[in-house]
Amino acid sequence: MYFHPPTFEAGPVATAIGLGVIAYVLVLPLVLRRLKSSSTRPGTPASRVYRFTCWAFLGEVLATMSFVGTATAVSAADLGLAAPTVYWFGDNLPATVVSLLAFWGWPFLLVGVAVYLWLGTRRWAKVERGEVEPPRLPPGTAALLPRNAGERTWMVTSSILGALGTVATVHAVLVPLLLVRFGLHPGDVVLVIALLSAWAVSHGGWRGGLTMAVVTVLATGGYLFVFAGSLQLPLIVWGMFTALTTMSAVNLGRVRPPSVEEAQATDGRHADA
Repeated sequence: MYFHPPTFEAGPVATAIGLGVIAYVLVLPLVLRRLKSSSTRPGTPASRVYRFTCWAFLGEVLATMSFVGTATAVSAADLGLAAPTVYWFGDNLPATVVSLLAFWGWPFLLVGVAVYLWLGTRRWAKVERGEVEPPRLPPGTAALLPRNAGERTWMVTSSILGALGTVATVHAVLVPLLLVRFGLHPGDVVLVIALLSAWAVSHGGWRGGLTMAVVTVLATGGYLFVFAGSLQLPLIVWGMFTALTTMSAVNLGRVRPPSVEEAQATDGRHADA
């Protein structure tokens, strides 16, 4: 068994908005790459990216509202706002695998998160004492670390809006659009959404894209096959993921020294002054 929006009908206007959301996701990493690499724009790469994404993620929420508002037929149950129906095992192999991972994998996931936080806390303490070096990061990730209070504020705001925008667009736009309007199999829906999510953050490197794909599969698969049609699981998954990644980035931004390029640029500005 899997979640199927019981009364959803997109209609032409909502379909056009949904396709626009997909086009936006495809273009987004291209814009972010340009913002991150452009040397002619004011501000650091991190400040440019996080300022832009704050408005972009807010736009995702507004686009979701427009999609729902223009649908021909839509109810609370179509949007995951009904009481969840739990399915222990699906009626096919993909659903069964997702069910097993969701029900029996959660204890291991929670234990893993706890161990990760414990080890991470000990490592950060050693980094701050100067006993070990900060972890090495890919250039795309290192460029987006927040270096001061202003950048940290923009990053935290962007992360919160990003989690809300992701939950809204995935579960209120893409899932009903792909399932009902285009008639894709739910397993294919999970795959398509995971690929779109990975591509959306590809400006930060392949590791971030792979991580985003895994989290998306867990959240969307659980939404479709396990806690069918309930946003409780996606909200928990994306809330935990956002909190962990934001805290890690903030800590890294505090302890990592500026890159060679940043140091050269700072020296150059001092010399010009």
